[in-house]
Amino acid sequence: MVLAWYLTHPLIDIVIPGAKRPEQVAANAQSADIHLSKSDFDRIDQLFK
Repeated sequence: MVLAWYLTHPLIDIVIPGAKRPEQVAANAQSADIHLSKSDFDRIDQLFK
């Protein structure tokens, strides 16, 4: 979910996720299909402050 936050954050231009195993690559790719609600986005944003 945090990777989805990175992908939609207006101040972040580039996301370079790490992965050591193929299943991690697949999980990272699935992040592009996660659509965060405004409350999800705001909650994650608050956790990073």
